[in-house]
Amino acid sequence: MSGGWKQIPSITKFSSACPYHHQTIFSIYQAILPILSILTILSPPYAEFDEFYVDAPRRVLRSLRKAIGLPASGDVAALSTMAQNLKCKATAFLGSEINHVPIVAVTPTLIALYEEDVVDAFEYAGLQLASIYRSGKFVPETCAAYAGYGHGLCSEYTDPEKCKSELRNVPSEEVLSVLYTRGGLRTICTTMHSAYWMFLLQLRWTADWDLGFDPRNKNDYWKRVSNALQTWKQGLPGTGGPAKVLLLGDSAGDETFRSVLNESLLATVGKIPPIFFEGSEFIAARGAAEFARRSIYMTEDGGSPMQEMELR
Repeated sequence: MSGGWKQIPSITKFSSACPYHHQTIFSIYQAILPILSILTILSPPYAEFDEFYVDAPRRVLRSLRKAIGLPASGDVAALSTMAQNLKCKATAFLGSEINHVPIVAVTPTLIALYEEDVVDAFEYAGLQLASIYRSGKFVPETCAAYAGYGHGLCSEYTDPEKCKSELRNVPSEEVLSVLYTRGGLRTICTTMHSAYWMFLLQLRWTADWDLGFDPRNKNDYWKRVSNALQTWKQGLPGTGGPAKVLLLGDSAGDETFRSVLNESLLATVGKIPPIFFEGSEFIAARGAAEFARRSIYMTEDGGSPMQEMELR
Protein backbone atom coordinates (compact mmCIF):
# COMPACT_ATOMS: atom_id res chain seq x y z
CA MET A 1 0.00 0.00 0.00
CA SER A 2 3.02 2.27 0.16
CA GLY A 3 2.44 3.45 -3.40
CA GLY A 4 -0.73 5.19 -2.26
CA TRP A 5 1.24 7.67 -0.17
CA LYS A 6 3.34 9.38 -2.86
CA GLN A 7 1.43 12.64 -2.39
CA ILE A 8 1.66 12.61 1.40
CA PRO A 9 4.64 14.35 3.09
CA SER A 10 7.09 11.78 4.44
CA ILE A 11 8.15 11.76 8.09
CA THR A 12 10.94 10.15 10.07
CA LYS A 13 10.82 11.49 13.62
CA PHE A 14 8.62 14.19 15.11
CA SER A 15 9.89 17.30 16.78
CA SER A 16 8.16 18.82 19.80
CA ALA A 17 6.42 21.36 17.54
CA CYS A 18 3.36 20.47 15.50
CA PRO A 19 4.90 19.37 12.18
CA TYR A 20 2.09 20.20 9.75
CA HIS A 21 -0.44 22.93 9.08
CA HIS A 22 -4.15 22.13 9.49
CA GLN A 23 -4.70 22.13 5.71
CA THR A 24 -1.95 19.53 5.27
CA ILE A 25 -3.56 17.30 7.88
CA PHE A 26 -6.92 17.66 6.13
CA SER A 27 -5.25 16.66 2.83
CA ILE A 28 -3.82 13.55 4.49
CA TYR A 29 -7.25 12.78 5.95
CA GLN A 30 -8.84 13.08 2.50
CA ALA A 31 -6.18 10.84 0.97
CA ILE A 32 -6.23 8.13 3.62
CA LEU A 33 -9.98 7.42 3.82
CA PRO A 34 -10.45 6.01 0.29
CA ILE A 35 -7.29 3.89 0.61
CA LEU A 36 -8.34 2.41 3.94
CA SER A 37 -11.76 1.60 2.48
CA ILE A 38 -10.26 -1.07 0.17
CA LEU A 39 -9.10 -4.44 1.49
CA THR A 40 -5.67 -5.04 -0.08
CA ILE A 41 -3.45 -6.93 2.39
CA LEU A 42 -3.58 -9.64 5.01
CA SER A 43 -3.65 -8.47 8.60
CA PRO A 44 -4.62 -9.93 11.97
CA PRO A 45 -7.09 -11.24 12.97
CA TYR A 46 -6.76 -13.89 10.26
CA ALA A 47 -9.73 -15.65 8.74
CA GLU A 48 -7.77 -18.80 7.85
CA PHE A 49 -5.04 -20.64 9.80
CA ASP A 50 -2.46 -20.55 6.97
CA GLU A 51 -2.78 -16.76 6.61
CA PHE A 52 -0.58 -16.39 9.69
CA TYR A 53 2.34 -17.93 7.76
CA VAL A 54 1.54 -16.20 4.48
CA ASP A 55 1.62 -12.85 6.28
CA ALA A 56 4.95 -13.54 8.03
CA PRO A 57 7.18 -11.52 5.59
CA ARG A 58 5.05 -8.41 6.04
CA ARG A 59 5.18 -8.71 9.82
CA VAL A 60 8.97 -9.12 9.73
CA LEU A 61 9.31 -6.00 7.56
CA ARG A 62 7.17 -4.03 10.01
CA SER A 63 9.36 -5.17 12.90
CA LEU A 64 12.55 -4.18 11.07
CA ARG A 65 11.21 -0.72 10.27
CA LYS A 66 10.21 -0.19 13.90
CA ALA A 67 13.62 -1.43 15.09
CA ILE A 68 15.43 1.31 13.14
CA GLY A 69 13.05 4.04 14.28
CA LEU A 70 10.77 4.24 11.23
CA PRO A 71 6.98 3.96 11.11
CA ALA A 72 5.92 0.32 10.68
CA SER A 73 4.35 1.10 7.27
CA GLY A 74 3.20 3.91 5.03
CA ASP A 75 -0.26 3.71 6.54
CA VAL A 76 1.23 4.03 10.03
CA ALA A 77 3.24 7.07 8.92
CA ALA A 78 0.11 8.86 7.72
CA LEU A 79 -1.96 7.92 10.76
CA SER A 80 0.79 8.92 13.17
CA THR A 81 1.07 12.31 11.47
CA MET A 82 -2.53 13.03 12.39
CA ALA A 83 -2.06 11.59 15.89
CA GLN A 84 1.01 13.76 16.46
CA ASN A 85 -0.82 16.92 15.45
CA LEU A 86 -3.68 16.08 17.81
CA LYS A 87 -1.09 15.50 20.52
CA CYS A 88 0.49 18.90 19.84
CA LYS A 89 -2.84 20.70 19.99
CA ALA A 90 -3.86 18.91 23.20
CA THR A 91 -0.50 19.69 24.81
CA ALA A 92 -0.80 23.36 23.87
CA PHE A 93 -4.36 23.54 25.18
CA LEU A 94 -3.60 21.78 28.49
CA GLY A 95 -0.19 23.38 29.00
CA SER A 96 1.41 20.03 29.88
CA GLU A 97 2.67 16.89 28.16
CA ILE A 98 0.24 13.99 27.64
CA ASN A 99 2.77 11.27 26.78
CA HIS A 100 1.98 9.27 29.90
CA VAL A 101 -1.80 9.77 29.85
CA PRO A 102 -3.81 6.86 28.34
CA ILE A 103 -5.54 8.06 25.17
CA VAL A 104 -8.84 6.76 23.77
CA ALA A 105 -8.55 6.36 20.00
CA VAL A 106 -11.84 6.66 18.10
CA THR A 107 -11.54 5.49 14.49
CA PRO A 108 -13.78 5.35 11.43
CA THR A 109 -15.02 1.88 10.51
CA LEU A 110 -12.92 1.21 7.41
CA ILE A 111 -12.31 -2.23 5.98
CA ALA A 112 -8.51 -1.77 5.77
CA LEU A 113 -7.97 0.15 9.01
CA TYR A 114 -6.27 -2.49 11.13
CA GLU A 115 -5.73 -2.51 14.89
CA GLU A 116 -1.99 -3.07 14.47
CA ASP A 117 -1.73 0.12 12.38
CA VAL A 118 -3.67 2.19 14.92
CA VAL A 119 -1.58 0.87 17.82
CA ASP A 120 1.73 1.38 15.98
CA ALA A 121 0.71 4.88 14.83
CA PHE A 122 -0.04 6.07 18.36
CA GLU A 123 3.10 4.39 19.65
CA TYR A 124 5.20 6.17 17.01
CA ALA A 125 3.56 9.47 17.99
CA GLY A 126 4.58 8.84 21.60
CA LEU A 127 1.08 8.22 22.92
CA GLN A 128 -0.33 5.44 25.09
CA LEU A 129 -3.67 3.86 24.24
CA ALA A 130 -6.18 3.13 26.97
CA SER A 131 -7.60 -0.38 27.34
CA ILE A 132 -11.35 -0.16 26.69
CA TYR A 133 -13.82 -2.83 27.80
CA ARG A 134 -14.72 -5.12 24.87
CA SER A 135 -13.17 -2.68 22.37
CA GLY A 136 -9.46 -3.18 23.01
CA LYS A 137 -7.11 -0.45 21.87
CA PHE A 138 -9.51 1.61 19.79
CA VAL A 139 -13.22 2.39 19.66
CA PRO A 140 -15.30 2.39 16.44
CA GLU A 141 -16.79 5.82 15.81
CA THR A 142 -20.34 4.42 15.84
CA CYS A 143 -19.79 3.13 19.38
CA ALA A 144 -18.30 6.49 20.39
CA ALA A 145 -21.24 8.40 18.91
CA TYR A 146 -23.70 6.04 20.61
CA ALA A 147 -21.99 6.77 23.93
CA GLY A 148 -21.66 10.48 23.16
CA TYR A 149 -25.39 10.79 22.64
CA GLY A 150 -25.91 9.10 26.02
CA HIS A 151 -26.86 5.58 24.97
CA GLY A 152 -25.61 2.15 26.03
CA LEU A 153 -23.58 3.18 29.08
CA CYS A 154 -23.83 1.89 32.62
CA SER A 155 -24.59 4.22 35.52
CA GLU A 156 -22.52 2.23 38.07
CA TYR A 157 -19.28 2.61 36.11
CA THR A 158 -17.05 2.82 39.19
CA ASP A 159 -17.98 -0.78 40.08
CA PRO A 160 -16.90 -3.20 37.28
CA GLU A 161 -19.22 -6.03 38.33
CA LYS A 162 -22.29 -3.82 38.64
CA CYS A 163 -21.44 -2.11 35.38
CA LYS A 164 -21.09 -5.43 33.50
CA SER A 165 -24.35 -6.68 35.00
CA GLU A 166 -26.10 -3.51 33.89
CA LEU A 167 -24.67 -3.73 30.37
CA ARG A 168 -25.78 -7.36 30.00
CA ASN A 169 -29.37 -6.21 30.45
CA VAL A 170 -29.18 -3.44 27.87
CA PRO A 171 -31.57 -4.35 25.01
CA SER A 172 -30.12 -4.66 21.51
CA GLU A 173 -31.31 -2.23 18.86
CA GLU A 174 -30.61 -1.46 15.22
CA VAL A 175 -28.78 1.81 14.66
CA LEU A 176 -27.97 3.76 11.52
CA SER A 177 -24.77 5.77 11.84
CA VAL A 178 -24.21 8.51 9.24
CA LEU A 179 -20.86 10.29 8.93
CA TYR A 180 -21.02 13.42 6.78
CA THR A 181 -17.94 15.62 6.44
CA ARG A 182 -16.39 18.00 3.95
CA GLY A 183 -14.61 15.00 2.41
CA GLY A 184 -17.19 12.22 2.23
CA LEU A 185 -20.36 10.38 3.22
CA ARG A 186 -20.41 7.04 5.07
CA THR A 187 -23.33 5.00 6.44
CA ILE A 188 -23.30 2.03 8.80
CA CYS A 189 -26.37 0.08 9.82
CA THR A 190 -25.69 -2.39 12.61
CA THR A 191 -27.06 -3.84 15.82
CA MET A 192 -25.82 -2.31 19.06
CA HIS A 193 -25.81 -4.09 22.40
CA SER A 194 -24.58 -1.24 24.59
CA ALA A 195 -21.98 1.32 23.51
CA TYR A 196 -19.28 -1.31 23.99
CA TRP A 197 -20.66 -3.94 21.65
CA MET A 198 -21.36 -3.48 17.94
CA PHE A 199 -22.31 -6.60 15.98
CA LEU A 200 -19.75 -6.59 13.16
CA LEU A 201 -21.23 -9.67 11.47
CA GLN A 202 -24.49 -7.79 10.91
CA LEU A 203 -22.86 -4.57 9.77
CA ARG A 204 -23.96 -2.95 6.49
CA TRP A 205 -21.35 -0.42 5.41
CA THR A 206 -21.28 2.02 2.48
CA ALA A 207 -19.01 4.95 1.74
CA ASP A 208 -18.56 7.52 -1.02
CA TRP A 209 -15.61 9.87 -0.57
CA ASP A 210 -16.73 12.02 -3.49
CA LEU A 211 -19.95 13.03 -1.69
CA GLY A 212 -18.53 15.28 0.98
CA PHE A 213 -20.05 18.69 1.73
CA ASP A 214 -17.48 20.66 -0.32
CA PRO A 215 -18.77 19.71 -3.83
CA ARG A 216 -22.43 20.32 -2.92
CA ASN A 217 -22.93 22.80 -5.77
CA LYS A 218 -22.30 20.20 -8.48
CA ASN A 219 -25.13 18.99 -10.69
CA ASP A 220 -27.26 16.20 -9.21
CA TYR A 221 -25.23 16.33 -5.99
CA TRP A 222 -28.19 16.05 -3.60
CA LYS A 223 -29.79 13.33 -5.73
CA ARG A 224 -26.57 11.31 -5.44
CA VAL A 225 -26.54 11.93 -1.68
CA SER A 226 -30.12 10.69 -1.45
CA ASN A 227 -29.24 7.52 -3.36
CA ALA A 228 -26.21 6.92 -1.14
CA LEU A 229 -28.31 7.33 2.00
CA GLN A 230 -30.63 4.57 0.77
CA THR A 231 -27.90 2.09 -0.22
CA TRP A 232 -27.69 0.45 3.22
CA LYS A 233 -31.25 -0.89 2.77
CA GLN A 234 -30.60 -2.54 -0.58
CA GLY A 235 -30.79 -6.32 -0.43
CA LEU A 236 -32.74 -6.20 2.83
CA PRO A 237 -36.40 -6.07 1.73
CA GLY A 238 -38.95 -6.47 4.46
CA THR A 239 -36.56 -5.72 7.32
CA GLY A 240 -37.44 -3.08 9.87
CA GLY A 241 -35.75 0.26 10.04
CA PRO A 242 -33.26 1.54 12.61
CA ALA A 243 -34.45 2.49 16.08
CA LYS A 244 -32.06 5.45 16.09
CA VAL A 245 -30.08 7.49 13.58
CA LEU A 246 -26.76 8.93 14.78
CA LEU A 247 -25.19 11.80 12.85
CA LEU A 248 -21.45 12.47 12.98
CA GLY A 249 -19.10 14.86 11.25
CA ASP A 250 -18.46 18.53 10.68
CA SER A 251 -21.21 18.87 8.03
CA ALA A 252 -23.93 16.65 9.52
CA GLY A 253 -25.78 19.64 10.96
CA ASP A 254 -26.48 21.13 7.53
CA GLU A 255 -30.24 21.68 7.13
CA THR A 256 -30.36 20.61 3.48
CA PHE A 257 -28.52 17.39 4.28
CA ARG A 258 -30.88 16.60 7.15
CA SER A 259 -33.87 17.25 4.89
CA VAL A 260 -32.50 14.83 2.28
CA LEU A 261 -31.85 12.29 5.04
CA ASN A 262 -35.47 12.54 6.22
CA GLU A 263 -36.74 11.97 2.68
CA SER A 264 -34.39 9.00 2.25
CA LEU A 265 -35.60 7.40 5.48
CA LEU A 266 -39.23 7.80 4.43
CA ALA A 267 -38.41 6.21 1.07
CA THR A 268 -36.59 3.22 2.61
CA VAL A 269 -38.42 2.42 5.86
CA GLY A 270 -41.57 4.55 5.65
CA LYS A 271 -40.85 6.52 8.82
CA ILE A 272 -38.37 8.88 10.41
CA PRO A 273 -36.87 7.36 13.59
CA PRO A 274 -35.32 9.60 16.26
CA ILE A 275 -32.33 11.42 14.71
CA PHE A 276 -29.54 12.62 17.00
CA PHE A 277 -27.46 15.47 15.59
CA GLU A 278 -26.80 18.05 18.33
CA GLY A 279 -23.04 18.54 18.55
CA SER A 280 -22.47 16.03 15.73
CA GLU A 281 -19.08 17.52 14.86
CA PHE A 282 -17.65 16.59 18.27
CA ILE A 283 -19.95 13.75 19.32
CA ALA A 284 -17.32 11.04 18.83
CA ALA A 285 -14.93 13.02 21.05
CA ARG A 286 -17.63 13.29 23.71
CA GLY A 287 -18.07 9.52 23.53
CA ALA A 288 -14.31 9.05 23.80
CA ALA A 289 -14.36 11.10 27.00
CA GLU A 290 -17.05 8.80 28.41
CA PHE A 291 -14.98 5.73 27.58
CA ALA A 292 -11.86 7.36 29.03
CA ARG A 293 -13.27 8.03 32.46
CA ARG A 294 -14.76 4.54 32.59
CA SER A 295 -11.44 2.93 31.59
CA ILE A 296 -10.04 4.05 34.97
CA TYR A 297 -12.35 1.54 36.66
CA MET A 298 -12.73 -1.24 34.07
CA THR A 299 -10.17 -2.69 31.64
CA GLU A 300 -10.60 -4.44 28.28
CA ASP A 301 -11.38 -7.80 29.92
CA GLY A 302 -13.78 -6.25 32.44
CA GLY A 303 -11.36 -6.26 35.36
CA SER A 304 -10.37 -3.41 37.66
CA PRO A 305 -7.08 -1.59 36.88
CA MET A 306 -6.63 -0.95 40.59
CA GLN A 307 -6.89 -4.67 41.41
CA GLU A 308 -4.43 -5.52 38.63
CA MET A 309 -1.91 -3.04 40.05
CA GLU A 310 -2.33 -4.56 43.53
CA LEU A 311 -1.67 -8.06 42.12
CA ARG A 312 1.57 -6.86 40.62
